[in-house]
Amino acid sequence: MHLIRQQFFMVGLFGSLLLALIFPDPGAQGGWLRPEITTKLGLACIFFIQGLSLATEQLLSGLRPVRLHLFCLSWNFIWFPLVAGLLLLPLSLFLDGELCLGLILLSILPTTISSATALTSMADGRVPQVIISSVLSNLLAVFLVPLVCLFLLSAESGGSIPLLSVFIELSFLVFLPLVLAQFLRKFCRSGALRVAKSAVVVSQSIILFMVYASFAESVQSGVLFELEQSDMFVVLGATALLLVGSSSLVWLSSGWFIFDLKERIAGFYGAGQKSLANGLPLLKSIFLAAGLGEMFGLVLIPLILFHPSQLILGAFLVGRFRADPSG
Repeated sequence: MHLIRQQFFMVGLFGSLLLALIFPDPGAQGGWLRPEITTKLGLACIFFIQGLSLATEQLLSGLRPVRLHLFCLSWNFIWFPLVAGLLLLPLSLFLDGELCLGLILLSILPTTISSATALTSMADGRVPQVIISSVLSNLLAVFLVPLVCLFLLSAESGGSIPLLSVFIELSFLVFLPLVLAQFLRKFCRSGALRVAKSAVVVSQSIILFMVYASFAESVQSGVLFELEQSDMFVVLGATALLLVGSSSLVWLSSGWFIFDLKERIAGFYGAGQKSLANGLPLLKSIFLAAGLGEMFGLVLIPLILFHPSQLILGAFLVGRFRADPSG
């Protein structure tokens, strides 16, 4: 039965890509599915169900081991940019400067919160740890990304970057659902556990929708068609190399810290993914503040390509981790 469910999910992933190519309008920004709202609701739903599934003691246990959080954060903001920089040494000869900038900015973005949590849960990894790591990553990014981005742009910010709004949004989408679910768990434990049983189905459905919405937005916006054909192949290859290379190194290096298998799964998803939901608005606000909004379209392309690709790879590896967690 598990094999059937897993194969159905993989079929759903490719079906989401095909649907985005054929019918992008509903899932693109402003479409009747309202992804700018429904993806946030999905994120809150994931954390609400995780809050119902985990006892308070389990959730607090996510603060340890500290080495796991240090591993994830170092990959988010140090090793990932280093890998991207090494990759760009030869590729910069063929890629447009704005696309090179886009790859570097992609590498300094925080990890995803929703998909890292959902995929870790589906792969039977340590969910409390990946929740803590991903939240820390996004909070640190509020300070680090503007500094690095503006340094790379070699320009002074002409306006204010809405850092407070990022904190507020994280509070509503992550902390509030968790706290509310923990409160309900204490007073209605049996009902909470019944709802929590739907966690896998809900997580899979949200992941499929995120893949569809990500590709639908890139198809409808036409940003992919701004590239010359040769540039498209190069940036596609660069994005694929960055994804496969960084993912392989994350998994390999996680073994050096002597994590147990469940910790390694949490570390893999917490260290190697990049957030479109939080990264895109943060980068956009920086470019607008710096008066460089006109170049944002091309800079955004590597992130648009990387985000759904990481979801597909991460979802594909779920079954492998569950069947053979040693990788």
